[in-house]
Amino acid sequence: MKQKNILIGILILAFAVDGFIWFEIFAQLPQNATIFSFLDVGQGDAELVEFRNGSRLLIDAGPGTKLAQELKSALGENKYIDLALVTHPELDHFGGLSDALDRYTLGAVIFSGRDRDALEWEGLKKKIETMNIPVVILKAGDKIRIGETVIDFYSPTSMLMQSAETNDTSLVFRLDSPDADVLYTGDIDSKLEARLIKSYDLAADILKVPHHGSKYSSSAEFLAAVNPALTVIEVGSRNSYGHPARETLERLEKFAQVFRTDRDGTVKIEAVAGKLRLFTSRK
Repeated sequence: MKQKNILIGILILAFAVDGFIWFEIFAQLPQNATIFSFLDVGQGDAELVEFRNGSRLLIDAGPGTKLAQELKSALGENKYIDLALVTHPELDHFGGLSDALDRYTLGAVIFSGRDRDALEWEGLKKKIETMNIPVVILKAGDKIRIGETVIDFYSPTSMLMQSAETNDTSLVFRLDSPDADVLYTGDIDSKLEARLIKSYDLAADILKVPHHGSKYSSSAEFLAAVNPALTVIEVGSRNSYGHPARETLERLEKFAQVFRTDRDGTVKIEAVAGKLRLFTSRK
């Protein structure tokens, strides 16, 4: 794990650089950074990881068609993504993937194996099958290695896969790179957080805040176990769910810097050996 002083010395200065606002957390970083992007897709999740070896991982796809626009901004004319992972079959996490398939070539798609009786979900699966894109089913205990990075999957277990609550089947995993560790949490709630605390070392430099900042997630015990230096909430402006909840924001702010896609736009973090440089697409 990287030391938790990585955000010491953040400059509260912001200026436009290539359309982004730049918060410098450390001095100039070399080109071989790992880049973590939390994409502004409205009320939903979509994250992109660009690894040192050039591989790309897309995590979730948000609702609607905004994902393709965000990917173009992040990747330019590059049209290949090595892996696309859908944490769970809720529309705000997979809805944009079908449109992205028309614009990008995917090497493989990762699911938890949880199914859903919904036209959009069935249509996406059929499209993936028709395009001959390999599908990989992963669960708790599985690992992926991408270059020097290891991704450990903590959830769902076989028991959780039987839950009536789709959010309980979210793929939860920690990405351990040479540059920063990030915990991705899907839409889990505090009950599942408590299970994870008992079973795993959750410590991470960056936390993708569970369930868009819901009041039923991000318990104080969970945040203490993760002990992040930086957190990102993916959430849409003036959404009907009241996300992020005031009490959740209060808990988060006791632990770390908090960034939000509804307020800050896309959040891009360039990381090298625990040193971070953060860009946002809005002031």
